[in-house]
Amino acid sequence: MRLRHVLALVALASAGAAPTAHAAPPGTVPLPSSIAALGNSLTRAFGSGGPNSLDTPANSWATGGNPAVGSHYLRLLALNPAIAGNDFNDARSGGPLADTLDQAALAVSQGADYVTIESGTNDVCVPTVAEMTTPAAFATALRATLDRITTGLPEAQIFVLSIPDWVVLWDRYHDDPAAQTAWATYNDRCPDLLAASATMQDRHAIRDRIRDLNRVIAGVCATYPACSSDHDATYHLWPSLSPDDLSYDYFHLSASGQARLAAATWPLTPYAHATRRPAPPASAAGAAGASAAATGVHAGGRLERRVTNGRTAHARARDVAASRRVRVREHGLRGTFASGRRTDRATRSPDRCPSTTVQAYPDRAIARLAPKEVVEWSL
Repeated sequence: MRLRHVLALVALASAGAAPTAHAAPPGTVPLPSSIAALGNSLTRAFGSGGPNSLDTPANSWATGGNPAVGSHYLRLLALNPAIAGNDFNDARSGGPLADTLDQAALAVSQGADYVTIESGTNDVCVPTVAEMTTPAAFATALRATLDRITTGLPEAQIFVLSIPDWVVLWDRYHDDPAAQTAWATYNDRCPDLLAASATMQDRHAIRDRIRDLNRVIAGVCATYPACSSDHDATYHLWPSLSPDDLSYDYFHLSASGQARLAAATWPLTPYAHATRRPAPPASAAGAAGASAAATGVHAGGRLERRVTNGRTAHARARDVAASRRVRVREHGLRGTFASGRRTDRATRSPDRCPSTTVQAYPDRAIARLAPKEVVEWSL
């Protein structure tokens, strides 16, 4: 499916005065049909799967599918079912901002509508403070990434996150025995800040550099009409993180921390106040079918179930736009359905509902399993 609008969340906004967002006002841009996330281990949700877990992208604040996290992708899915399955986590753990240039090329190749960039931590978390990325080099790297996105995806919306306040993490937990043990065990996380050899002078230099780089982001982003920042939401989130929000290494985020990051940044996106895109009416099958075909609705296309009872299910489209027929398989409901009735090809199942009405539309199907239970699947 061709993807259209891009939102880039780059972990980078000013830690000083709030930058001016230049993206279109919330609700005025088309809802995206895809999302591509650029960045580092925070976007990969490293460590969020429990003790000794590594990348756990299902918990990502940007593209994760875990309902407990409430990622930007899931929030968009609730607004626009067309985004279902078009979630690309192109981030790579351990990389500085400069690495997002290649990630941006991936987002372009994916035709992403909404690109998130969270980056900058690995530009300040280095072996020694002398190795931190300079503001000038940082600005050059960010411009290169934004240029690649805006050139390859000219209609993309770009959203930039600020770098977290990592020094406050040390301020809050440096006397905590659990944190001390974790930082000693996983001593590559942010050595110039967390190592026993780091000095207060080092930590002041790191805080100053984070603020400098965040100001760079605000300034660079302001020169791109489609770019907006998180107004320091990420930077200001870190002082409120609890041990439950941190992973086993007391540096990365747990699933609850990822959820807090998603919740803190979502209100600053251009889509925060958008309304749900209505599904085409059944009477518009012809026109909607042509549109569906143009955007990749085809045999085998995945339908996402919008539930009222908490169960998970998947449905497969059999050229929904043309045949108005949907194949559904789940607990208690299995078979092929046509508009307004269940067909003879339904597979018998002991626990299936004996009376089911399914309405098939070009991009969705609605099943009435019981008088008060309505289930909808959407492409």
